[in-house]
Order: sequence, then structure tokens, then C-alpha cells
Amino acid sequence: MISLAEETEGINLLAVMITQVIRLIMIIVIIPLLVFSPFFDHGHTDTINANSSTIATAAHSSGGPLVMLLFAVVCIAGAFLGKRIHLPTPLLLGPVIATAALQLLGLTGMPLPGWIIGAAQLVIGVNVGLMLKPDRMEHKVRTLSIAIGCGLLLVVGAWGLSLLLVYVQSVSGATALLSLAPGGMDQMGIIAHEIGADLPIVAGYQLFRTFFIMFAIPPLVRLLFQIQKKRKSNKQGEIV
Repeated sequence: MISLAEETEGINLLAVMITQVIRLIMIIVIIPLLVFSPFFDHGHTDTINANSSTIATAAHSSGGPLVMLLFAVVCIAGAFLGKRIHLPTPLLLGPVIATAALQLLGLTGMPLPGWIIGAAQLVIGVNVGLMLKPDRMEHKVRTLSIAIGCGLLLVVGAWGLSLLLVYVQSVSGATALLSLAPGGMDQMGIIAHEIGADLPIVAGYQLFRTFFIMFAIPPLVRLLFQIQKKRKSNKQGEIV
């Protein structure tokens, strides 16, 4: 969302960052508490954990340094190609599409070492922290109140939709909630792995949500800005 805001003209980047950080913190805190509570069933944990470990073992055995290098090269190429064809947030969507293409071709990548993931999250956290400047934010109380209220509404909405998903698709309540939770795919995937939820379903729904937001939100935001500009120009014309 921050990357998307940086690419869109007329966006208050500070307000977006503060709202998104608060939303993410609330999701990361509240969703695990709900999922690990006795109100949610976790499905067939032993079977799913066994399948997950089998998949991870197969991925590790079939991969190697050359495969990891190939994925790295393809991801970088995907990022450059995404910029050339003007994808929204090309540094994110380009590698995602390139990696998915390799997976569809039957090439399974190695799980990334923990220190690489930790370093990446550290760099992202530092970057976001450096951009957060609360002293420059106008209407602090109003912005924080809206951000907290928005986070709560998203959690309640995800819980309600998870009940519908359980009824429609016959998945466990924890799998449904993690699939529809408005959090990051990596965080929801980690929780799904820990409790033995259906990881492919969780990752699939989260990935679709990411794609939908990246492709649907930019044109919608531009349309809203165009409508606002027309209204302002019309009002100025009436005043003149």
C-alpha cells in the first residue's frame, strides 16, 4: 500500500503509512488471538502438517543453489519488465508473476534461509520507520481514531466472511479466517503453518487479494481524483 501510494499523485503519504501500520499491527495481534482461541477449529492438523512437511522436504531436495540463483535472476528480470510495461508496484508484482510462472512450469524453488527473510523484513521496517513523521501529521486524533476503527471493521468483516467461506467451501474456521484476513500473505501463511491450517488455500486467497488490490485500486483512485477535480472546476466556474 505504501508503494502504491508513492506511485499515485495527490496522496497524503504520511496518513497512508500511519493508517497501514496501525492496521497491520492490529491484524497481527488480533487475528492470532482469534485463531488460537477455542472458538475456531483447526481442521485435520496432523494430516495437513504431514503434507506440509512432505512438500517442504520435496522442495528442499529438488532445489539447490543453482535453482535459487535462477529464481533470483528471474525475479530481478520480472521487476525490470514490470517497470517497462508499467505494472502497478512493479518491484512487487513483477517478481510475483515471474515466480508463479516458474512454478507453473514445474520448477520448485528452495525455501529462503531465515536470515534472508529476517534481513528483508528489517530493511522494510527501517524504511517505513524513517518515513513515519508523526510531528508532521495534521489532525492526529482524528487520523488515529479512523485508523483504529478501520482496523476493527476489517477484522469483523473478515470474521463474518470466514463464516460464509466455511459454509460454502467446507474448510476449517481457522483456514477461512486466515484466508480472508486483511493482513500480509507472509504473516497469515506463518500462522497457518503453525496451527496446521490449509496453507495452499490461505496463500491462494491472500495472493488473489493482493493482485486484486494492486490492479483494481489504482484506476479507482485515479477515477475518484478526476471526479474531485471536475467538481472543483465546476464550483470555481459557478463562483466566477
